[in-house]
Amino acid sequence: MFVLGLTAAVLSLLALSFSDLFSKTVTNAFGAYVGSLYIGVAIIPMVIYLLLFPPVQVTLLLLLIALIAGLSLALGYVLVLKSLETEQTSNTWALINLAYISIVIFGVFGLGEAVTLPQVAAILIIFLGAGFVTINRGFKFNKHLIPAIAGNLLWVVYNILMIYGISKYPTSPSLIISAIWIIGFVSLLVYGIASSRTKSKQFKRLITLKLTLPLITFIGVGLVLGLGQILFVLVILQKFVAIGGAILAIEPIVIVIAAYLIYKDKMTTFQKAGVIITVIGGIIISLL
Repeated sequence: MFVLGLTAAVLSLLALSFSDLFSKTVTNAFGAYVGSLYIGVAIIPMVIYLLLFPPVQVTLLLLLIALIAGLSLALGYVLVLKSLETEQTSNTWALINLAYISIVIFGVFGLGEAVTLPQVAAILIIFLGAGFVTINRGFKFNKHLIPAIAGNLLWVVYNILMIYGISKYPTSPSLIISAIWIIGFVSLLVYGIASSRTKSKQFKRLITLKLTLPLITFIGVGLVLGLGQILFVLVILQKFVAIGGAILAIEPIVIVIAAYLIYKDKMTTFQKAGVIITVIGGIIISLL
């Protein structure tokens, strides 16, 4: 169980890191709102998952969980990608640990998962290192990251409801994850079409584009995002939420390094120290 949970968590980490990293390319090409619509592409692997493993149980509570989680998911993406329009990839996505730390806390206190003292130490090391990644030169607060902070707080709601729903209905995980993301995508469409003509025009422009690099990236980011979410469903089913959340917390480190190489984002001394610290924490968890 440990090996399967750890493997699923690491694969989920790689998939989510990839999708979040290249979301910058999508946002630059289409803007925050239209860029967020790539979550609709993420539904494709989820629907395949749903067809392969149909749900056994459907209740009103399950659907209510999906509704609230889906709305939180959608608004969170709009806000985070709003910050990504102007800010560095590394700075913006480092804040995702606000959402990931909620997974660890809920896994321990909400689901009662057993965590050993060495594992707690490794988790703390990972979050310490990831925290260093968020420190910029001059220790100045960046007001342009406020939307990203708000978006990640909404993702806290999404994560807790999604994990609770799958834990409560372990025979219907495919329905829960698919319903959440379908509701999130539909709510984004309704918001865009109803709020302004500009957004609806941007959407029409997206679907009429030829198969160019931005559109290929849009599709690729969405598909990999969907696979990453399904992999984390497996983490939940393996009752590996607390440690799995800590594994996901390594994502800012992956993104900082990749953004430095791809987008030429600058790395501060604190960020370099954070990379080293988090790698140590990840190695400790993998060896426990």
